[in-house]
Amino acid sequence: MTSPNTWFCYTASCTGNVTVSLLGSAYDTMLAVYDGCECDLTADDLIECNDDTNNTYQSQITFAAVAGNQYLIEVGGYGSQTGHGILNIKCQG
Repeated sequence: MTSPNTWFCYTASCTGNVTVSLLGSAYDTMLAVYDGCECDLTADDLIECNDDTNNTYQSQITFAAVAGNQYLIEVGGYGSQTGHGILNIKCQG
């Protein structure tokens, strides 16, 4: 991602599937989730990334999480895209 990015540290509220979604945002989004919330990320920390989902320009990721573990969520835009975003996180255990 090359646009200005925003980072969130998420602590999983359940063990199960977590869906992180930017659906409904007002720009072409990109999304990535990393294992842990450290500043020194490596390629091995990347769980998943997504540019477009469901034939939209918004992003969504579902990943397996463990209750109490922390995950770093990177929200950005395609290229230099920015705008108002909607971040939804849902944990289904």
